[in-house]
This record gives sequence, structure tokens and C-alpha cells, in this order.
Amino acid sequence: GMNEIFGTELSMVEMIEIGKKVGSDVPFCIMGGTCLAQSRGGILSPLKPLNHCYVVLVKPEKGVSTAEAYSMADSTYLYHPDCSGMLDCCERGDFKGICDCAGNVFEQIVEVPERVEIKRIMRSCNALLTQMSGSGPTVFGLFENLKDAENAVKHLGSSFGSVYLAETVKGITFE
Repeated sequence: GMNEIFGTELSMVEMIEIGKKVGSDVPFCIMGGTCLAQSRGGILSPLKPLNHCYVVLVKPEKGVSTAEAYSMADSTYLYHPDCSGMLDCCERGDFKGICDCAGNVFEQIVEVPERVEIKRIMRSCNALLTQMSGSGPTVFGLFENLKDAENAVKHLGSSFGSVYLAETVKGITFE
């Protein structure tokens, strides 16, 4: 948006280079769509779009120190999800397989007391995937249909902090 407002006419590559200096998630947000992010988010490779689905996000009241989470991750042996399997499922458009391969290493070291109950509620409402987002504390669930996602929002209420319902964007293309 700032590129348009200020008429800078920066290319996607130039905006991503600037974004890397702001934060690891910024290049992904600039590019959008479904991507493989490598090298602290600075190298992005487009993947086939994720199937249309609904996303329920729960942001507990208590925050998490990203710096502390990464420090713990750097000093601990962590089980890593099946990245090759995930990429294969992405290429085949296998949404269930994507959900089955997904994982978040920070769940092994970052304590978010509400996480277990939030995930239990989402699974009971037919979430195909539920896990913590990034270093936390936000927990998300992916749902194939709106009714299940709305049911999760209803059951989660405001008991765990802020609850949001979103859906994936259709038709993102890369230039």
C-alpha cells in the first residue's frame, strides 16, 4: 500500500529486501499467497494455492517473547515436521495431507497454557489442522466448511482471549 501511496514504484524484490530488515514475516506478507519460506523468511518460492478453507484464530491474553522462543529453539533439540512430505502434498493439492504433515516446533518449548484446550475444542468442531502459529501464543484451526468454523468460534467464545474467523483468499497469482 505504501508503495502505491508514495508512488515509489518499487519492485516486489525491492519491497521484500526492505521487508527482511523489518521482520521475518514481512516478505511473506508482501508476496502473499502460498509460499515456501526459507532463510528466516527472506527466500520465498510460490506453491500451488491452498484449497479454500476457513481459519479460526485464537489469541490468548498472555503474550510470548519471540526472542526467548527463538533462543530456546536454538539451544534445544527439536523434532521437525515432515517438510518433504508437506511440499509433496502442496504440489499434489492434497489438503488433508498438508494438514497431516504440518507441525510447529515451538509447541515443544513454548508454554501457552490454553493451547491444549483450544486445540481440543477446535478438533471437536472438525478442524483438519490446529496448531500454534509461529512462536505463539496464537492458535489456529483450518476448517473445510463455514458451519464447523462458526461452531468452533461459538464454543471458544471469549474464554481464551480474542477469537477471529477468516477464510483463505481465492485467486492469488504471482507476477
